[in-house]
Amino acid sequence: MDQDLDWRTVGRTVTARMKELGLRQRDVADKADVGLSTVQELANGKVRERNPKTLMAISNALEWPSGKIAAIARGKPGEVESTLEERVAALETELAEVVRRLDRR
Repeated sequence: MDQDLDWRTVGRTVTARMKELGLRQRDVADKADVGLSTVQELANGKVRERNPKTLMAISNALEWPSGKIAAIARGKPGEVESTLEERVAALETELAEVVRRLDRR
């Protein structure tokens, strides 16, 4: 099952994102609360079964939506489903903007 996923592309994309954010592998591991070897394996495109929660934590550490790495691995990076928490946060932001606009009146 995991062998059908594209871990090489994940590795290249994760590495590019770390560079873009100025993060080292250790920084990502610390932010995601995972082992350094986990981030190293992911960045190197190692094929293996991965815990979805770990992928979500690393996605968040890279300032991506929680499902981004899994979507990249499936070959569908644009099809990222937001978590409930992310959707609530987006709604709160929109609501705050509406309240701000109403207060101006």
